[in-house]
Amino acid sequence: HSWRNREAIKNEIQQIKGVKEIAMTYGGLPDLPSEPSKLSFKDGNGHYQWATAHVSPNFADLLNLNILDGQHFDGKITSKSENAVLLNETAAKQLGWPKENIIGNQLQVLEDPPIKKSIIGVVNDYHFESFKNKIGPLMLQSTGWEETFIVKIDIQDQKETISTIAEVWNHYVPKYPFTPRFLDQSYARLIAEDTKQKNIMLLFTLLTVCVAAVGTLSLTAFVQQGKVKEIAIRKILGAPLLKIFHHLTASILGITIISGLAAIPFAWYIVQMWLDGFSYRIILSPSLFLMGYSSLVIVMGIIVLIYTCRGALQNPVKGLKVEYESL
Repeated sequence: HSWRNREAIKNEIQQIKGVKEIAMTYGGLPDLPSEPSKLSFKDGNGHYQWATAHVSPNFADLLNLNILDGQHFDGKITSKSENAVLLNETAAKQLGWPKENIIGNQLQVLEDPPIKKSIIGVVNDYHFESFKNKIGPLMLQSTGWEETFIVKIDIQDQKETISTIAEVWNHYVPKYPFTPRFLDQSYARLIAEDTKQKNIMLLFTLLTVCVAAVGTLSLTAFVQQGKVKEIAIRKILGAPLLKIFHHLTASILGITIISGLAAIPFAWYIVQMWLDGFSYRIILSPSLFLMGYSSLVIVMGIIVLIYTCRGALQNPVKGLKVEYESL
């Protein structure tokens, strides 16, 4: 079992060419924290319930977590690591940091019997849950319970390195299949549903634009067909070409503009509801809708203009002839 052989596995993997560093956690990333721990600070002053992550001493170094105050775990002194904890920014701020110096102070884990932990450092916040959730307080501790390997490898020898790691794993743990996951893929799972929704919305948006373009083109053709004789007479009587264009396009572009103005509040409401599900989100700006609306009007205008050019520039004699033949 990997638990019994973890030190041997770790030592052999560390010797593989292409392996830069190896750390361990209980669970995986980003689903790393275990059950929340009930804590008190400074001999019972204040009670907290924070997510807890069991990690090896070099975990923060491997993931390049920035130490904002204090220090990393000291892997050389086992007793110090086991009785020390790192806090993320959110947890530290609940204790009054940075105004108050919390480094060296005691946290008491409310178990039976209670366990005292010394705060040795504060690390920057990072996402360990869904991106929809606000980053919560997290306590990192090194207890020796770690069982999942996190390996940093050289990307140039990626395939060969992973293959060699698989051989080591299968040698020590043949009953459990080797199932590696890249960290970016693990985090991608957190936003998989939202990415799917985004792609669906993009698809329907493109379909809507295509349907609107075809509908506008058909409406323009229909309006123009009903005004063939009228256009011909106007041209014979000397009507300026600009007025003929205006006469053909005004009603269609008017409908496009009015419908767009009516749709913007509804679109804003739908997007606002979707964004409300995220703790970290952009602020909707009217400029976003105005840009999209302006682009739509320009596209529709170009389509209408191109199609009406044929009718407006047509020989008036042919227009009257078509009208006469239709009678």
